[in-house]
Amino acid sequence: MFEKLLKWLRGQLHTLFNNTADSDILYSSQMENALPLWVQIYEGGGPWCNQRTGLHSLGIGAAVAQELARLAVSESSISLTGSARADWLQQQAAPFLAGLQSHTELACALGGVVFKPYVTAEGVAVDVVQADCFFPTTFDTSRRMTGAVFSAQLKRGNTIYTRLE
Repeated sequence: MFEKLLKWLRGQLHTLFNNTADSDILYSSQMENALPLWVQIYEGGGPWCNQRTGLHSLGIGAAVAQELARLAVSESSISLTGSARADWLQQQAAPFLAGLQSHTELACALGGVVFKPYVTAEGVAVDVVQADCFFPTTFDTSRRMTGAVFSAQLKRGNTIYTRLE
């Protein structure tokens, strides 16, 4: 599924932006091949675990990611202080920070995540996008990602709807 979406997305970018250098998905072939495998290992043990082979997963991939996340986050403390605005931001960040260990687990298992903050009627929320749902398009000189395409899919009946940002 990931490979199919990536191929389709590359075609759309080339059509929309007339094959300019800034309009390509910047994944190495190794990363392109590794991401779907990492997702399979994390979610179900890998492609070799199925009824045909009779192999079952012990969930080692997910357990390792969970333990790495626990070690990374267990003694961390994040706080915003010093003004009324900082207090408000701390209140808005609290739900996100409460789930930081699970977000870190996803990052460990899948090679990264992106945090996308956005404004809602209640305040500020953060969307956590896992590595197989965003596609880097540009990087700055310090190798920080500065542009990406985010995808979300919804299946209704036999139709798959894809939203790209």
